[in-house]
Amino acid sequence: MFRKRRMLLLLSVAALFCLMIADFWTNKAESFERFGKPFVNERKTDAYDASRRESVATAEKELTIPREDLAGVSLSSVVEGRISVNRSEDAMVRLRYTITATARDADLANRKRDAVQIDQVARDGRLALKASVDGKRVDWNDDTTIDYVLLVPDGMNVRVESENATVRIEGTVGDATATAIGELLEVVDVQGNVTATSDYGNIYLSGITGDIELINRSADANLIDIRGNVAIDNHSGRNFLRSIAGKVSGETKGGPVYMWNVDGAVELRSRNGDLQLEDVRGDIRVTADNGKTSVILPADSGYRLNAATAGGRFRTTLPFPVESERKGDYSLRGTVGDGKWQVDVTSEDGNIVIYAEE
Repeated sequence: MFRKRRMLLLLSVAALFCLMIADFWTNKAESFERFGKPFVNERKTDAYDASRRESVATAEKELTIPREDLAGVSLSSVVEGRISVNRSEDAMVRLRYTITATARDADLANRKRDAVQIDQVARDGRLALKASVDGKRVDWNDDTTIDYVLLVPDGMNVRVESENATVRIEGTVGDATATAIGELLEVVDVQGNVTATSDYGNIYLSGITGDIELINRSADANLIDIRGNVAIDNHSGRNFLRSIAGKVSGETKGGPVYMWNVDGAVELRSRNGDLQLEDVRGDIRVTADNGKTSVILPADSGYRLNAATAGGRFRTTLPFPVESERKGDYSLRGTVGDGKWQVDVTSEDGNIVIYAEE
């Protein structure tokens, strides 16, 4: 009886084994197909990526233009890249530029690169330079970037307009006008008057001998070591001025102005922005609506002080009484030292802080 059961068990195992072999041979094609499919898909993906991979074409070029009777040169760009303006060693205007074009294949990238040219238009003593393709301006979405190096002779004025490129003007002798949108604008060691305009970017002006007109639209502006007058037109930007040998004047709306070490008069109108004037050696005339106005007088100079606020408060360490003719109106008057400089500060709905350095 036991032998019959053992035999029956062995026959059952053998039958199951045969069924497993049969099932394997029946489905082996499908199994191998499932196993190999990831490798096939990976090859297809690689081929697809290769077909979509962009090609890059680059070319370096140069223009040389005799100055002759030209008084100025301008360069405008709306594509990404860098614009550098430097001093030329001779009387020639030189423009060195690098074009980088991208496309889905090398042939198309080369054709896009070669299609870019620099238009030259001379009118009324000014040379205008700009990039174009088939007579149309190279646009920011053309998958093309251009880096410029413009060399200008002494005494020639320069103008740069950029929407997507950083701008740096350095070491030139002549007036400079620069406009940048959304990028860094630098003007360094220039001998001449400078007009700098920035929208939503950053401005850095340093080592300039000449007057400055600053037009700030929601940007951060830093001015350091300026030997000339500074005029500010500020809208919602932040302005930091240090070591200015000249008059500072202008108007700010919705943004602060901070200044240190000014050898010259200060005349500012502020609306909804803080003002801080520290170590100013010159007459001060400030009118503010809202915001805090802080004036820190240098210890070695004399001032005649006349300050008043309507709707604000005074904070001071000067030995003068804060007077109030009616509720909410406060004034502070007095003389510090020899009274050499006049200080007039008026604020509407803003606080005034005045004290002298020790």
